[in-house]
Amino acid sequence: MSEAPLFTLKKFDTAHIDATRKEWERQLAARPELMPSEFLKHIEWIGSHMDYSDGGDDGLAYGVFHKGHSGAVAVVDVVYSRNGTKWLKMLGVNLSPDLFTALTAENPSEQNMTDILSIYGEAITGTIKLTGIHPTNTVKLYGRTGTLLAFLKGIAAYLRENLDVPGVTVSVEGNWLVFRSKKK
Repeated sequence: MSEAPLFTLKKFDTAHIDATRKEWERQLAARPELMPSEFLKHIEWIGSHMDYSDGGDDGLAYGVFHKGHSGAVAVVDVVYSRNGTKWLKMLGVNLSPDLFTALTAENPSEQNMTDILSIYGEAITGTIKLTGIHPTNTVKLYGRTGTLLAFLKGIAAYLRENLDVPGVTVSVEGNWLVFRSKKK
């Protein structure tokens, strides 16, 4: 079995938006069963959610990028609350048309599922790493779809058994996977 490709969560810039739009439009042209507006709305959203210095009360657009590619394979919606109780939330992971089709296929290939799991994994770990930029003691990951919620619950069960980080708790609260650390 070949290794899964390397993915990374990072900020968008204009070149990334253009490359993502071009690639997603190419994928949509090959998939007439999909509604282009359902995918392109995520790219339109990016442009008004790139003020990374503002904190992101209204959401920040991050992309999951395949190593060496300038177009995102997923758009991630992250919100950081600076007022009152500080928290960082990953509200959604929106896959490219090809990956969405693979995820919803009756018999997805092993490689597609490996890629999709790697993408979700990078969206989750990348969001947690954003606490270095957006200081908080609480990180929440939202299971918007049944698939993502099941994935998050599986991660929670695994981490409750295997996480060995003093002062960090992992819980599932409704559709949220929640990481909390004791204040320093």
